[in-house]
Amino acid sequence: MSWLTAVKKVVILSACLLPLTALASNIHVNVEVLGPSCTINNGETVEVDFGDEVLSTKLDGNHNREIFFVNFQCNASTPNTIFLKIEGEQWDSSIKLLKTSKENLSIEFFRAGQWFPLNERLEVDPLRSYAFQAAPYKIGNVKVQAGPFSAAATLAVYYE
Repeated sequence: MSWLTAVKKVVILSACLLPLTALASNIHVNVEVLGPSCTINNGETVEVDFGDEVLSTKLDGNHNREIFFVNFQCNASTPNTIFLKIEGEQWDSSIKLLKTSKENLSIEFFRAGQWFPLNERLEVDPLRSYAFQAAPYKIGNVKVQAGPFSAAATLAVYYE
């Protein structure tokens, strides 16, 4: 490529960029913020207790499952489609399990006997109650140290 060809490309590129930066306008947005039209479990905190003794050899998601329920109280202004999401800090970006305070230990969620990934939406009927299960799950083939652990997630409702 000759020097002149390179300069022409730069000049053409610059010429294309100049009009784009000169085109600017203001955008005004008007938004009406509405209060929540659904409440989950009467606004109560959902606590899942795995008991005093969880065997470190049974941290596979199939043992120590504890059930919890999600109920909705929605008013008449609730949109037709609502979604539920269990939001929380993931173990890592590829493993959609809830991170706990203990290294190499996470919480796995299930709905209707099937794995329910953390931070993914589920379309729900606000007139129904939903049963979920949570279970401790060991990440990898490592030993989990004995002792207490905790984790926190948020039950969130999204409307469309």
